[in-house]
Amino acid sequence: MKCFISSLISGMQPFRDAAAGGIAVFGHQPTRAEDFGASPDSPQTMCLAGVRDADAVVLLLGARYGDLQSSDLSATQEEYREARERCPVLVFVQKGVEREAAQDEFLSEVRKMEHGSLH
Repeated sequence: MKCFISSLISGMQPFRDAAAGGIAVFGHQPTRAEDFGASPDSPQTMCLAGVRDADAVVLLLGARYGDLQSSDLSATQEEYREARERCPVLVFVQKGVEREAAQDEFLSEVRKMEHGSLH
């Protein structure tokens, strides 16, 4: 099973590494932005393709929302919206952090999802 890890990279690297390790321990294939090599496509185009190729998505939400893409959404929110339409999304929310307002709004959207797990 291919599992795409979606989150900001900056500040979330220990959590991304832990998620990748956990996925691999269970015999599945973790995929994340760091795994993509050089490409003529943008990094976000590659990540969205990674989401489409995944059997499940692990969404890690911390304090920061991230930079806006051309869609006026963060890259992570774009990935979430792509994933929720096609595969299970397992959500992990960092506790004990003060979230940016846009991240709080994103988290509210995620909490309304009908399928998946929120931890």
